[in-house]
Amino acid sequence: MESKIGNRWDAFFGVIIGLFLILITPRIWKWSFTGDSGWTFTDEAGNPMAYTKSLAFWGDLAFALFDVALIAEGLVLAFRRTRPFLACCFVITVLATLSNLAYVIYMINRGMGFQIFSGLATAFGLYIAGYQWSLLGSRSLE
Repeated sequence: MESKIGNRWDAFFGVIIGLFLILITPRIWKWSFTGDSGWTFTDEAGNPMAYTKSLAFWGDLAFALFDVALIAEGLVLAFRRTRPFLACCFVITVLATLSNLAYVIYMINRGMGFQIFSGLATAFGLYIAGYQWSLLGSRSLE
């Protein structure tokens, strides 16, 4: 029988996936803790440039926001399923989804091709935001 909080193992799935995605896309996380992404970036003329000035930074930032959305949602669903906390998760998810969608569109328009990670984050973000929206309308929330 499922409790009012729901199945915590299902909620932890989002946390686990979020942590896994951090491990496979560590560049922005490394930069945020050390100030160095560990990569070298150049502009169109071949001149060195800072990571924060590169297109990769914006894609990494959008995807990192998706990681945060997954982890936050999982923790809220597991431990504190209340309307204010879920509303915060919904806002984070919508921002992550829109930023990843914007990055995909921008990169396609620049001729850089479809960005798979951001494309997947957009698709899953739409699903997650829809799920969160339905939960926000539920009477079972505190």
